[in-house]
Amino acid sequence: KAADSLADCVCPEGTYWALRQAPDEAGCDPCPPGMECPLGCDIRNLGGPLQQPVSKPGYMTLRTEPLKAYKCENTRLCPGGPAGSCADHHDATSVACGACMPGEYGDGDTCVPCD
Repeated sequence: KAADSLADCVCPEGTYWALRQAPDEAGCDPCPPGMECPLGCDIRNLGGPLQQPVSKPGYMTLRTEPLKAYKCENTRLCPGGPAGSCADHHDATSVACGACMPGEYGDGDTCVPCD
């Protein structure tokens, strides 16, 4: 039977198209904890403009592990969004946006230049 709408061709909200070892095993998986998966979410879209799993506010994912969400102790540092999203001047390669960018230091919730 042919699909009746685009929604019939993509993963429903709360799930994402996951790739597996064998291509015929691919399908929709539940969205990982700490993440949001809108309608049509697809792991193949990571880093692109189309729907992809994103972290919820208060969580972050590393670009090297885009489906593993880390809960941030300080939620102001983790706005949510695509892998590697952190508050300004925070290092997106540090777990939970916990470090400042090189050449900056922590002053409360913010990072400021060492100058």
